[in-house]
Amino acid sequence: MSDWSTQWKSSHPIYQRISQGTKEFLTNNGQDVLKWLWDSNRLIDQFKAVTDYYDYSFAIAPAFKALEKWLLLLAPHLGVPAEVISKAQETGRLSSFLADDKVNEFFSAVLERLSVEAEVKRELRTAVQSLNSTLKNFRHSPAHCGTVIENALKAETDFFTLLNCMDTITQQLIDKRVINSGSFQVSDDYEEERARINAARVKLGQGPL
Repeated sequence: MSDWSTQWKSSHPIYQRISQGTKEFLTNNGQDVLKWLWDSNRLIDQFKAVTDYYDYSFAIAPAFKALEKWLLLLAPHLGVPAEVISKAQETGRLSSFLADDKVNEFFSAVLERLSVEAEVKRELRTAVQSLNSTLKNFRHSPAHCGTVIENALKAETDFFTLLNCMDTITQQLIDKRVINSGSFQVSDDYEEERARINAARVKLGQGPL
């Protein structure tokens, strides 16, 4: 088997759909997340021309696993205690810290330590609160008999919606320093892009990312 890193060049289809910060974070911390996303991507492409399946939920099933592992990767940065994360990983039950009241409880502690303006805190709180609905909409519902994904196009739409949600939240948490760049190695391209954005923000009279 060839080394995983040699198979994922910058032109990889998954990399093309996520931002540089998310790419760096997952490459260093969540290679299995990327692999599961790629599995779903390939399954969708493989079955696009097949129209006689009753339910195409199987095509995005790997993405459900990617979502769950991604949430566990974010959890330490959101103030979730290690023992809670460990229990969630062992049992597969993430509700212990993704229920609305728990999200607010854990994330409020993180926000108190951040030196950012109130508007940024509101944006971050909204982003994290959306994690619970994301888990429900893209993992719980399709995994049960009450939801049928009737064709490959719907599976593809759901998959790319999920991928975009994961990317947006990850990049936002990186940009707002909730995910510290010290937890993963960033490329020169990423730092150059951050410098470019910060220079533009200075011209607009805004604070740096």
